[in-house]
Amino acid sequence: ARAACGRALGMSGWRFRTPAAEVDPEVLRKEEEGLITLMKERALVRCRETQKDYYECVKGRTISIAWACRDTAAAMNDCLHQHTNDISLDELKQRWVKAGRPSIADRDSRFAKSYLKS
Repeated sequence: ARAACGRALGMSGWRFRTPAAEVDPEVLRKEEEGLITLMKERALVRCRETQKDYYECVKGRTISIAWACRDTAAAMNDCLHQHTNDISLDELKQRWVKAGRPSIADRDSRFAKSYLKS
């Protein structure tokens, strides 16, 4: 019954199990949250150009943002969604496990730097 709700009792306590994660179903929730943060950082780096276009469009506008910047906002959102989805998270989990589960909090680690660049 507990496995059906997405949790499993491990030796060190409750662990979160992501149903789609075939890589390592025993990734701790805190670890997964750190990986999600890393994934978002990567998306922001990769979508920097579309963000810049959107910010240039909204500069000096108020109400007209809704229709004047619709296309640039859609392009920015599409880019961010492309890099922040379940597939990207699963790939990040695979790379993280393969790298030996380095500390996610250490943004200066070789893993974090190489992941943000790739």
